[in-house]
Amino acid sequence: MEKQKISLPENAQRELAPGEEYHPILGAEKTFKEVTAYSVAVGILMVILFSAATSSSSPSEAVQAPWSRAPSSPCPLSIY
Repeated sequence: MEKQKISLPENAQRELAPGEEYHPILGAEKTFKEVTAYSVAVGILMVILFSAATSSSSPSEAVQAPWSRAPSSPCPLSIY
C-alpha cells in the first residue's frame, strides 16, 4: 500500500478568486487531540535530556556576561 502524498492546495499561497474556496489540510470539521501518549513521552524525554545537560555542567562553565569577568589582560579599548 502506497501512502498518499499530502500537500497544500494550489490556492494556498495566492489570493483567492471571487467565489473560490480554500480547504485547509486540517479542516475545522474534525477535532484533533492536543495531548497524546507520544507528546507526553517526547516531553518527558526532553525534560530528562535537558536536565542531565544542565546538571552536568559546573558553575565555572556557566555562561557569564562578558562584563562580569575580570579581564585576562589590560586592553585600552575595553570599558570595565
